[in-house]
Amino acid sequence: MTTNQDRRKADLTRVARARGLRSFVIASGLWGVWGQSVGIGTAVFTGFALSLGADAAYIALLTSVAYVLATIQLVSPLLGQHVHSKKRFILWLGFGECLFRGSVVLIPLLILSNAHLPALLLITALSLACSQLISPLFNTWIANTVPTTIRARFTSQQTTVSTVVSVIAGFLIGWFHDLFPEHSKYEGFVVVFGVGALFGMLGYLTLLRAPFAH
Repeated sequence: MTTNQDRRKADLTRVARARGLRSFVIASGLWGVWGQSVGIGTAVFTGFALSLGADAAYIALLTSVAYVLATIQLVSPLLGQHVHSKKRFILWLGFGECLFRGSVVLIPLLILSNAHLPALLLITALSLACSQLISPLFNTWIANTVPTTIRARFTSQQTTVSTVVSVIAGFLIGWFHDLFPEHSKYEGFVVVFGVGALFGMLGYLTLLRAPFAH
């Protein structure tokens, strides 16, 4: 029996499907840099939070919020039914995720010191909410594009690219930030978070070339 997913895949030409698979792999590599730059739990993000006055309990709170907000994924399919262009929805919220996460570096410049930690929590939560809202839709997009006959090979290639880039980026980011003297660490955070947000958005821009099977 032919399923709806099979029919959607059949609607894609071989060239369009190849373009989509290539876009997903490239995006995974770009997001590897993004994740190492601004990901919760990374050395740079933790170091930035500590520079704002955070302690171990606050870092644990950020991690807990990330897990709690994963429940937003339950709302995503319902919301997706009312979205005219799911591809555009994914891209716009993806940009929002990157911009919110990158903007935390502006907290010391724009917000009073006694509100630094609440602001970091709020902005990070908004970034995570954007990510969780689009996660099920994005996974469906990939599932509708990747043929079942090559899914294992594609997943392996995507994971390999993401892992290799993450390892290299993690080393280079840590080395780069260590070049800044103690009194200039904030400038280092600005560069790393700015570059991270840029790579995150480039990942979503890459998906513009990927066809969306309806």
